[in-house]
Amino acid sequence: MSALIKSCSAALPRARFLSAGFIASQVQKANYTEGAIGKAGGSFKEKENALENKYIHDQEMAKIKKLQEQLAAAQNSVDSVKNELKEHVDKMNKQQK
Repeated sequence: MSALIKSCSAALPRARFLSAGFIASQVQKANYTEGAIGKAGGSFKEKENALENKYIHDQEMAKIKKLQEQLAAAQNSVDSVKNELKEHVDKMNKQQK
C-alpha cells in the first residue's frame, strides 16, 4: 500500500510538470489570428476595426482629461504657494522698513 502511495505521489509532480511544459509549448506555438471576422474581411472587418479604434480613442481621451485635471490642480497648488510666498515677502519687507 505504501509503495502505491509513493509511486502516485512521485508521479503527480511529474504530471504537473509535464502538463505545464505542454501548455507552455502550445502557447509558444499558438497561431494568433484576428478570428473569423478578420478572415472574412470586407465591411465587417472595417466596422470591427473602427469600433476598436473608437474604444481606444475614448480611453486615451479619458486619460488625457484626467491628466489635465491633475495638472490644473497642481497648477492651483503652485499658484497658492506663490501667493503665500509673496505675502510673506511683502510682510517681511514692511517689518524691515
